[in-house]
Amino acid sequence: MSLADIKHYLELCNQGNSTAEERYNTILKQKEKVEQEVIKMQNQVELLKKKTDYYKELLEYDGDYWNPINCKAASQDNKQ
Repeated sequence: MSLADIKHYLELCNQGNSTAEERYNTILKQKEKVEQEVIKMQNQVELLKKKTDYYKELLEYDGDYWNPINCKAASQDNKQ
């Protein structure tokens, strides 16, 4: 929630119960935004988990087969 939105929300609070519906809608909209951010973050965590799993396996088995530099080197070795 932006600073301007927070300020507006506080102004509504000061006006009393007559602004309850607008405050409710403000909070509801903020909740929806946060839920979307949580989904984005969950997707980022899942990607990072895949990457850390990959590097953990790489460290255990000593072979970075997805690194384009290694693919190029292997291709040149096969030509010789």
